[in-house]
Amino acid sequence: MVLDGASINYTSNEVYNAAMSNLNDAYGSGGWPSTVGTYFKQDGSNAPSSNINFTNNYIHDSWGEGIAPNYLDGGTVKGNIIKDGFGVLIYLDRAKNMTVDSNYVYMTTDKYSRNGKRPDGIGISTEIHSSGPAVTASNITVSNNLILGTYEGINYWHDTSNTNSTENTYSGLKIYYNVIKDTASTPFHVYSVSSPYTAPGASEFRNNIVYKGGDATSIYIGNASAWTLSNNDWPTSGSVPSPDSTANNSFVADPLFVNPAPAGGPYAAIADGYRVQVGSPVIGKGVGVAANNDFYGTSRPTASTTIGFYEYVTIPTPTPTLVPTFTPVPSPTPSSTPTATPISSPPASNLIQNPGCEVDTSGWIGSVAVLSRNTLIAHSGIASCQISYSGSSTYYSLDDNPDTVIFSSTNPAIVGITYTATAWVRTDSAFGKTAQMSIRRRGGTNATLNTNSIVSLSSNWQQLTVTASIDANDRTSLDVYIYENSPSIGNSMEVDDISLVNSGFSPPTSTPTPKSHGHH
Repeated sequence: MVLDGASINYTSNEVYNAAMSNLNDAYGSGGWPSTVGTYFKQDGSNAPSSNINFTNNYIHDSWGEGIAPNYLDGGTVKGNIIKDGFGVLIYLDRAKNMTVDSNYVYMTTDKYSRNGKRPDGIGISTEIHSSGPAVTASNITVSNNLILGTYEGINYWHDTSNTNSTENTYSGLKIYYNVIKDTASTPFHVYSVSSPYTAPGASEFRNNIVYKGGDATSIYIGNASAWTLSNNDWPTSGSVPSPDSTANNSFVADPLFVNPAPAGGPYAAIADGYRVQVGSPVIGKGVGVAANNDFYGTSRPTASTTIGFYEYVTIPTPTPTLVPTFTPVPSPTPSSTPTATPISSPPASNLIQNPGCEVDTSGWIGSVAVLSRNTLIAHSGIASCQISYSGSSTYYSLDDNPDTVIFSSTNPAIVGITYTATAWVRTDSAFGKTAQMSIRRRGGTNATLNTNSIVSLSSNWQQLTVTASIDANDRTSLDVYIYENSPSIGNSMEVDDISLVNSGFSPPTSTPTPKSHGHH
């Protein structure tokens, strides 16, 4: 798909088995299509397209480039997963005033290799062209990307067949906070721009974590005077490679990722394993630059940032809010007909047997999600329950299994008894998405549920609370679940300190209206 024009958003699509005209490298030396991209305006103006944005897409298994902004002045490539393609996975050719941010770019197979080489991760160039406007690669920020298993990681390629000496150069390239690992060749490669071409300049390479390539190279910059380098980590280079240096506050150290894939993969479908853990030497070693948020949307400080795509934030544990024990309301005794003894409130003890996956995930299942324990992030204790969206639905959730409360002859459902459920939630990958918690009353004519107000997910722990009263004596159980609405591929969230308590007797004031819920 090729877009042209102005102010177009291409978002939340999955595209695969694309560019099939180039199946098995049918085009040979060049000319293959891109999976999605842009072109100059076709309205006769001969002007580049403008303000076209590619966000939150999943593009994989293509015989062309992945996302290819071409003849584009202004736009973003943000929050996409681009996996397994033939051409450069993100390729900016004749583009300027662009941001390429927070993408997960990786290869898992040699199926699409050309001349024995996998494609590069992110590329910038100004190739020769017979039509369209002149566009110099300028004012391009490439930030917070995770690039794994490609041939080269990030590069600028100088196409010497384009003899336009003022167009075919670059300026203002800003390469910040990227993680590049497991490349076959040079992870950061800037080809030389020589006379008579306009000399490049005003470019920066800062706050990146770069592992040396399979050919033992780490960096090549053909015009080093055009670049400022600083505050980079070169974990496997032995020493800081030139033109970077320790004088620039760059260093060699293991960044202590929480759960990286083995060298060469297999790679997980989400980027979370490349967050850094407490004690990482990259925490606080970055310099403040214009990329203000990390891969997950967390705001970075103005100085002493975390190097790499993840900003490590120490999250204070809020003081828990105590759930009050309600005084039961006794029923008056009529003069003629005796009544049963009023029901008193039991102690507000937690009915959830496994509130935070401290030891295992028993009592919980993931619906449209992979359920796991996260032993690095917890609201309290040493672990939290983590659910990761597995695709193909408008939600994913953490569900109790079996239902927490089962009614029976010895534990009957009594109209008016109120239950209160709470949970703490956070995310590193679903910022701005909404989370909710529900109590569902099963059994009877219709299942009904109560749902809490919406919480907008962030990296800070937030509490969900919902109450529900028993509305019919034929209820058979109470079900508790926590879910995210409208997730994207790569979303996950942590849930901890889940509780369900019997809050006591509250006489119903009206007959509840059954509500439908599409989640189950």
